[in-house]
Amino acid sequence: MKLESLSNELFFELFEYLNGVHLIRAFHDLNFRFNKLLFVHFRQFEFDFRSISKRDFDFICQQYLPLIIHRVTSLSISDNEETPNLFHHLLTYGFTLHQFTGLKSLSFFHKKINKILTESIYLTQLTHLKLIQCYYNNHEDELVDLINNIWRLPKLTHC
Repeated sequence: MKLESLSNELFFELFEYLNGVHLIRAFHDLNFRFNKLLFVHFRQFEFDFRSISKRDFDFICQQYLPLIIHRVTSLSISDNEETPNLFHHLLTYGFTLHQFTGLKSLSFFHKKINKILTESIYLTQLTHLKLIQCYYNNHEDELVDLINNIWRLPKLTHC
């Protein structure tokens, strides 16, 4: 049996288990059918950019993210030694958080979160927000306002 002979439904089931980075690496440009399945029919992408190479990140941001940004449901971004300044690189491509209209889960690791939290108030579908080893370096009263804004997100249940 050939891979191409499997049903579309089976591929959609398989796609659910793969990180968007791995999904695009594995299936993009294999043939017209896979491209159509990925970019026309598949409805949600989860991107974990914590251990991505700069080359792969650039490729996804340039070639695919503009086409599927509204279908990204989960985004994990780190600013550690493996992936330095990743969020800044995302911004240099012209993306902002509020463009991720389908985003339900947002995770930041090792990141200064001042501006990020300000932009997160536009994420009306967000249910999960994770800030792991992040820091904030403005005045304490501004931090309180920011935290209050986060809890005003209409669908946020986990933070």
